[in-house]
Amino acid sequence: MKTTLGIVAALCVALTLPACGGESASYRHKLTLSINTPDGVKTAVSVVEHRYDAIEVPARGEYPTTKGQALYLDLGPGRRPLVALLTRIRRDTDDPNFPPYYKGDPASIRWIENDPQPVLGKLCLGVARILKLDSIGSARAFNAECRHSFSMAVTDLPDLVTFADVNDPKSVILVDPNDLAATLGPGVSWKSMTLQATDDPLTEGIEKRLPWLKQIGGQTHLDGSNLGYGPAAPIANRLQRYNFEQDY
Repeated sequence: MKTTLGIVAALCVALTLPACGGESASYRHKLTLSINTPDGVKTAVSVVEHRYDAIEVPARGEYPTTKGQALYLDLGPGRRPLVALLTRIRRDTDDPNFPPYYKGDPASIRWIENDPQPVLGKLCLGVARILKLDSIGSARAFNAECRHSFSMAVTDLPDLVTFADVNDPKSVILVDPNDLAATLGPGVSWKSMTLQATDDPLTEGIEKRLPWLKQIGGQTHLDGSNLGYGPAAPIANRLQRYNFEQDY
């Protein structure tokens, strides 16, 4: 479904067909993570934009786009960083029918946008209400009502990773949000994690932190392969550039 709508959206831009136009709405979410370390509290923020455009040709629907970058939290000299991705790898417990165009697909899904219980909606409006809204309606409700910060649980987070060597994408390591110290070192633990709707500028600059991102093509995985080998593959084979940066 999303692939079809994507083609239609591209045609709409190229041909400027009136029938392709319709309602649209967007919102920005601000994710703030603070971590206790032996050197004090370290904090980082990421602002990402989500947009929804109504498509009417050839079938009615909504085309979602995301623009932004992963959150990069520098824990200080001699320590591995924490990176909160823009995505979340599908869990075995996820509803296989949500969204329907991801059914049976083990790939990462967009955090916030495609989660079965949209995180900001769950924290701010409640699951029962948010499931009654379409995406455009949700974006408008978030902008109107979800401006203050909401405390999150580890189960609300996108996937977290770190690197044994930030200059080597193959050294990526999946971080257990329930045990940060296991990968980030002794004395590292959560202080707080919050989420809110915002008008703040989009976060930029992750390419300066992870310079190899510029060299990764659209179909290339962090391990250098152009093929993904599924849920049993190492994490370096399951991640691509879109997990760290999106503009579509």
